[in-house]
Amino acid sequence: MAQSGAASAGSSELRDESRDVLLEPKHKIFLSHNGAQKAFVEHLCLELERCFRYPFFDKRWESLPIGENFPYHIFDAIQQCNVGVVILSEEFLTSKWPMMELVAMVDQAKKNPKFRIMPIYLRTSIKELKDPRHRDRWRPYWHELALKNPTRLEVDKCEATLNYLNSINSLEYDGVSEVKFQKVIVDAICRVVPPCIRLEDSYIQGRSRLCKVIQDKIDMQQNLRINGVTVVGLYGMAGTGKTSICKALCNEFFTKFHGRVCLAELEKGSEDELLREVVQSLSNTSHLHELSIYQLENGLKEGNFVKEAVFLALDNLLDSNAAFKQVKRYLSAKLPSGSIVMVTTRSKDLLLNMRQYFNQNNCMEMPELNIEEATSLFVKSSEFEKEGDDDARLIERCVMRCCFRKDDPCRSENDNNNCNHNYPAYYENEREYDHYYDQIRRHNHHYHPLALDVLGRQLGRIDRSKWRVQLRLIDEDIFNLTRESTHPIFSILKKSFYTLSPEDQLLFIDVALFLPHQVEGGCNVIEWLGMVHSLPSIDDVKSRLESLKTKSLLERLEDGNKTRVGMHDLWRSFCVAETKAGKLSRRRWAYVAPKTPCELFYTPSSGIWQSVQRVAFMGSQGFTSALLDSARFAHFSNVSVLKMVDLCMRRKVVLDLSGLTQLKSL
Repeated sequence: MAQSGAASAGSSELRDESRDVLLEPKHKIFLSHNGAQKAFVEHLCLELERCFRYPFFDKRWESLPIGENFPYHIFDAIQQCNVGVVILSEEFLTSKWPMMELVAMVDQAKKNPKFRIMPIYLRTSIKELKDPRHRDRWRPYWHELALKNPTRLEVDKCEATLNYLNSINSLEYDGVSEVKFQKVIVDAICRVVPPCIRLEDSYIQGRSRLCKVIQDKIDMQQNLRINGVTVVGLYGMAGTGKTSICKALCNEFFTKFHGRVCLAELEKGSEDELLREVVQSLSNTSHLHELSIYQLENGLKEGNFVKEAVFLALDNLLDSNAAFKQVKRYLSAKLPSGSIVMVTTRSKDLLLNMRQYFNQNNCMEMPELNIEEATSLFVKSSEFEKEGDDDARLIERCVMRCCFRKDDPCRSENDNNNCNHNYPAYYENEREYDHYYDQIRRHNHHYHPLALDVLGRQLGRIDRSKWRVQLRLIDEDIFNLTRESTHPIFSILKKSFYTLSPEDQLLFIDVALFLPHQVEGGCNVIEWLGMVHSLPSIDDVKSRLESLKTKSLLERLEDGNKTRVGMHDLWRSFCVAETKAGKLSRRRWAYVAPKTPCELFYTPSSGIWQSVQRVAFMGSQGFTSALLDSARFAHFSNVSVLKMVDLCMRRKVVLDLSGLTQLKSL
């Protein structure tokens, strides 16, 4: 380090008592030099920063803040860095601060085997360092420095320090090109110091608390197995923040694992590209591009690449053989003891299917936002600024609009409420609103992070005076006020839905929207599903439902005596939206709620609605006798389930259902 103007501080300032000066987390490299080599080291520092390696360098204010006692920063930095880069020259070996730093680095290397010194011979040579004549010339300088700084320098220690340097590998300038030499130095440093590229996680509300909950689970699992690799599974529905928390955990573990952390997003890119990325992130292996995929996979399995403990997050395991095979590639890798591997997925059942790695004890659900964190997320997304006393109430209503039942409670057969749409069609007053959300709070509910973010951003685009009106109009488009072609929330759920077979899609829609309120003749829900889907046995129905649960589309299964199967509110809303997607001529279901236009009352050009297999009329308002009279059921010869709930007519209506030749359930 160059001698600063403040270097005249007396030896009393250099006492060994630690002041615990906090170093910038990104500083992992200590650059030690003499002022005569300032230009060379400044350029070297810039080259390292271009490679996302950030040295502790005395010419950077963030390394030595103005107005603070710099000796403490220097010696604390040596203790906190992983690598000490020593730019050696004649001037270096005869100057106070460079020699004090060098002695301190050698002491640190002897105490901490992980601390590495990299001698760079720029204006001197290995030969000169070993030559007794040169040491005789430097020794008087050391005597003088030791007299002035007895707590930091001793002549014998200076001798021993040079002997230590002679015993370790180094780089020596050949006198040809300083630019090329700097590139060699940068390459050598990059091999031992990982890039300090922190993943963006500042947007996560409750970040520290959520990370701690997961870290506590990891610690618990580590305590159960003193040695070896700790494997933890994290599950939760789409949009609950699993990927975001993986980023936060990578940042949390960055220092502990010296940068050997990796977020592997399983859905992005090819499997081969991901393998290279993981090996590159977790090891110091060079020339990976020269290795084949087979060599990479085998090397990872045999433990040839990763030599020190790591944190690896495998994000978004899907329900497919290819996905299971890909995840097992990493779970079966030979990783050093102390490593942590976390796998995220939407369903706990998917984790438990890998019995070799997961059980009930090492799986956990994604931690949920509390009310304060949910409020903070909405306020930030909407850029809301409080203006009056009523604003707190308005924000509360917006946040509660994103409060969902995780496991939609089963309804009794005598419950005449509209159980197939998760909200009333319209809140007549705030008392009705409060009553509805009081009911939600009594059940297993949570605040959905993606919904909070989407609603905040969408309401933030319109005048605040219109917010209350928007919150009272309840349909699936409350989260798509701008009518975007790609729904901000449902587009994510749609990925899971469209991986289902057409038969399972129909079964899922039936569970969400078409289960009967009252099943006649003592038939339960499981039997009803078996009947309308022509399944041969109860076990076949349960197997199909279990498959939906494994894919995280269902929350829980009842014994069949109740009329609902546990499902997240957002999935029910998605199903309602799906019944309206595209033209009726291509849809298999029609779900008609009050005040919603419907093509059911029109005659198709082909004479029948060929694709439609399910029809439901829901709600007590909006269906006039004349409107229902106009329904032409003869156009729906392929419908096998017809459902009508709470249609209050002012006069009797006679419906001709003779055209429903495939009808199984009314």
